[in-house]
Amino acid sequence: MVLFLQMIKQIQNYPSIIARPYIRASKKDAQWKDNQRYTFESLVTVLASYAVSDLLNVYMTLREPVESGEGDISEEDLEIIESLKNIENLKSIGLEQMSLGKWCAVLRETTKVLKDHQDKSFIPELYKNFQPPSNKLWDDINSLVKQRNDDAHGVPISDSELKKVLTSRQEILYRILEQCAFLENYAISIF
Repeated sequence: MVLFLQMIKQIQNYPSIIARPYIRASKKDAQWKDNQRYTFESLVTVLASYAVSDLLNVYMTLREPVESGEGDISEEDLEIIESLKNIENLKSIGLEQMSLGKWCAVLRETTKVLKDHQDKSFIPELYKNFQPPSNKLWDDINSLVKQRNDDAHGVPISDSELKKVLTSRQEILYRILEQCAFLENYAISIF
């Protein structure tokens, strides 16, 4: 319970699309399960969006000399630009009807590319936390994805098991959010 309360205080600095449902989940009311799901799905979507944005920033930074009229792009940068245009693992995801699994794939594959271009990345925590994809953080993410899919397509959780299952999920969600504390340092948009 102490960890949960610490996260409530910390999460207020996260993007509101993540923070609000997590704070609502602290009520552990009839919407507890839904608020956990909203928190998790929003978190994965925001992380994947940040990763894509970072990758686009890498691409745009490499193209900047030509667009600003300051000179030519080096051969090495031209090769990187071409490689960024043709990332098969990202192309194969398909952006139509984005599911939670596809958002996870975007996060996994985009951070893999960002790790290859660490010196150009604007959000280093992304590739540091999410690469390689065989780590405890991904184990927790994959666990919640499986549980979410089981909720949507599997056998319902019995009333007698619900509190135990949701408490376990809350602990997993807490661990994931704790690893994503870097979100406090980045704004989704500034007007």
